[in-house]
Amino acid sequence: HKREVAIKEFKGEMTSDGLPKEEMDINIAIGHHDNLIDVIGKVKNHPDNRDALVLELIPSSFYNLGKPPSFDTCTRDTYDDNYDEPFWKILKMLKGIASAGAHIHQRDIMHGDFYAHNILLNQRGDSLLGDFGGASYYGAQESQIKRALQKLEVRAFGCLLEEMLQISKRDDFAAHEQSLKVLARLKDACMDKELENRPLFSDICCTLQQIKSLT
Repeated sequence: HKREVAIKEFKGEMTSDGLPKEEMDINIAIGHHDNLIDVIGKVKNHPDNRDALVLELIPSSFYNLGKPPSFDTCTRDTYDDNYDEPFWKILKMLKGIASAGAHIHQRDIMHGDFYAHNILLNQRGDSLLGDFGGASYYGAQESQIKRALQKLEVRAFGCLLEEMLQISKRDDFAAHEQSLKVLARLKDACMDKELENRPLFSDICCTLQQIKSLT
């Protein structure tokens, strides 16, 4: 059975985010999830003796949700001036990415680069969280510390949610006033200054799933 795949090569002993072996090990440890890019395996006997991963090939129908930060935005992603997505697609994306966040943190993995420019989206609202170059393990920690580390990444999800609410104020969204209020409250909770007050990704998933009945 023929299958098209992608090969990710690590061309040096150090990447901009860290050690290639660590990134490879984390990608493999993540396992399967519908909103993550599947790792099929490692490349053995590379002709240039390089580390490499075999990944599922992402269809060309996917595009980046956002663009990297600029000097003006500093820590926030940027978006095209004419960015335009319907409410149902944004909501489906948020549900998928929150689910991916819950999945990786169940495995004691911090993504570390939870930005819109690392999220791929297609016209059906399917989404993929990619780029685990900045990811890290935190397994050998007490439960309280694990929850705190997850809630650091939850704030990043809150930033993503805030950006979606800011750039998506259109007529289509006006028809979902109650749902938008729920999303706004969720955003505030994710970005609470007090770490312990923030929800976990599992809580976020539950809240997002309930929004369907409000639209």
